[in-house]
Amino acid sequence: MESGLIEINKAYERISPYVRRTPLLEVDFHINNRTQKLLLKLEYLQVGGSFKLRGALNKVATTQSSTVIAFSGGNHGIGVAYAAQCFNKKAIIYLPSWAPSFKAKIIKSFGAELKMLDDPMHVVYERAISHSQDIQASFIHPYDDLDVIHGAGTIGLELDHALHPKDWLVGVGGGGLLSGLTLALPHQNVLPVESVLCPSLFEAQRKNKPVPVLPSGIAQSGLGAPSIGQYNWDIIREKNHPVKRVSDEMIRSAQNWLWSHCRILLEPSGATALAALFEADWQFSTDPVGIILCGANTDEMPS
Repeated sequence: MESGLIEINKAYERISPYVRRTPLLEVDFHINNRTQKLLLKLEYLQVGGSFKLRGALNKVATTQSSTVIAFSGGNHGIGVAYAAQCFNKKAIIYLPSWAPSFKAKIIKSFGAELKMLDDPMHVVYERAISHSQDIQASFIHPYDDLDVIHGAGTIGLELDHALHPKDWLVGVGGGGLLSGLTLALPHQNVLPVESVLCPSLFEAQRKNKPVPVLPSGIAQSGLGAPSIGQYNWDIIREKNHPVKRVSDEMIRSAQNWLWSHCRILLEPSGATALAALFEADWQFSTDPVGIILCGANTDEMPS
């Protein structure tokens, strides 16, 4: 854990010229006559609209190849496209055809070559890997890579606030943000929240190893990893916090609450961490809770 924190500090020095130090917002969450004080990390205001930029920048900055290739549901592809532009590299991004067109447009705007495939995520991944090997390009994994994990963990260096939450809720797909913050915040609880329809961490915890899953649902483009990454799992399981599972309905409720109470518009994956507070068993506390609002790449208004 200590060596991970050292690497996260190195990553922050490397990427800080290209990222925004996103703000913190203190709010009260009211539901069923109860109140929970929250500290929201507004990472959706990051360049490219999500936290994925941090890991992509850290990885692209350290690769010697002039061409980088990534597979993504959208946000990682945006991050790699922007990072490649920053470091004068060519980017080729593989996306499934069901990825939001809004995200594809952002990838193109950063000058990347886009390849859309009408295939499940694991096939998109295999095609991207094969292409990178054929042309000897660097493959930039969205989460199962230590440089990417350390880049994501740089968020943890920006959480100084008078509230000092002990617990931070984090949405999880492949585990990049969760594992990065676990390294960055060794004395705090980094608690995973997962869509029941994107069960990569739930299945890994159930079987005590990463296993393939078939993600679906409204958060799929952000959290639809085909499995938890191995590096990510090795970090996450040291803490062994049980994953909190939320439904699509709860995620929609979180999106709607953020819009109606804070005028914050997030994509489903970006609001998944907050959705845990809509669980009937959520234990309200006088202690503040931190929440990472990690992505806002959507053009859909809440219902």
